[in-house]
Amino acid sequence: MREMVSSAVVAVVAAAGVSLGVALYAPAVAGERLAPSLQACRSESDDARRLSCYDREVDELAANSARTPGLGAQQVPATRKDVSSLPRPVERVAATITAMQLSQRAGFEITLDNGQVWREVSPEGEPRIKVGDAITIRPAALGSFWLTTSGSNWGTKVHRIR
Repeated sequence: MREMVSSAVVAVVAAAGVSLGVALYAPAVAGERLAPSLQACRSESDDARRLSCYDREVDELAANSARTPGLGAQQVPATRKDVSSLPRPVERVAATITAMQLSQRAGFEITLDNGQVWREVSPEGEPRIKVGDAITIRPAALGSFWLTTSGSNWGTKVHRIR
């Protein structure tokens, strides 16, 4: 029990020491950054006059900040993008493969009968698709897409090239 009390006393004394250090250090640091008019307010010993001084300086700061030019709506140029040329989000693509290119490093790249071109993201072995196959591409997790063939449980991750 005695050890717990002495630990609590040590903690309180340590906290008081830290608070005192901050209290002594902070004004010195803050004083270096304060405007001379605010430093004058800090040195005022009469509470009512010190408060009046601070109120006057804060009002002056507020008036100056209102006059300080900033970027208003009229100063910011309109930056609208023409989104008509961007590809629309893919919901589900059902198509037939019209062309296919194989690569050792990049897997395959397929062209579909709708003109879209897709590339395999993570090739794993030989692709189980060929020209003429009907495929389906669906959105998958985290913005990726999953290609599957009809009548098979095989699938692979792909991304759209065109």
